[in-house]
Amino acid sequence: MKKDWEIKKLGELGKISMCKRILKKQTLPIGDIPFYKIGTFRKTPNAYISKEVYEEYRAKYSFPKKGDILLSASGTIGRCVTYDGKPAYFQDSNIVWIDNNEKKVLNEYLYKFYGFCD
Repeated sequence: MKKDWEIKKLGELGKISMCKRILKKQTLPIGDIPFYKIGTFRKTPNAYISKEVYEEYRAKYSFPKKGDILLSASGTIGRCVTYDGKPAYFQDSNIVWIDNNEKKVLNEYLYKFYGFCD
């Protein structure tokens, strides 16, 4: 560790965030926007949401930025994926990210750090 680095707890790096809840009745077996649930995280999605719901929820509620590190917070806890910015939606409370300032900690560092837990 470099001398000028600060030691921080994860909660001090940014707000833990998640997408707004999608109800089962809002999902479709085929569609425009992949909806990743905890069972399909890092896999092929088996549910989709409409483009209209996606655009509305993305504009109104928490949504990851390209490069944010998504974490599984249920089931196999700690699996991580770098959000690539492509249209997709993620199950609330089961898939989370830290809305961090990359001037304080790089997403690349977080990905490697989280990898020790995977």
